[in-house]
Amino acid sequence: MDEISKYDPQPLISPLLSEGKNNDESGIVLLLSSNMLGANKRRLGEKLMHQFLFSLTEMPPRIRSIILINEAVKLAFKGSSVLEPLQLLSDSKINILICQQSVKCHGDLSAIAVGTTASMYIMVNQLLSAEKVISM
Repeated sequence: MDEISKYDPQPLISPLLSEGKNNDESGIVLLLSSNMLGANKRRLGEKLMHQFLFSLTEMPPRIRSIILINEAVKLAFKGSSVLEPLQLLSDSKINILICQQSVKCHGDLSAIAVGTTASMYIMVNQLLSAEKVISM
């Protein structure tokens, strides 16, 4: 069994997250451009992304939107190992925005399992209106 499949988190959903509070008052936008964290070791990078997204579900919501561009759009595709945490984040009113152009390059619209496709205009608006942008 590989390292990624060994990781079986039992997320402790915070009361704020499970209540579905709207995060519009939070000015943080997370911009993801890869389907893994770090470089060089792909399996480790995928595992780190999985753990990172699950960690976000275990704390009070602080992020207004997660924007997926380039290879990060694959995180929202059917069969992705991070669908569960992305769905939990979406259910807690965090916007999961998926770049339309990147989807065309890496798959098709029917592959999307969570989130909403967005034009560059919408994504730029989210980034420019944010108090803080975290790019990974």
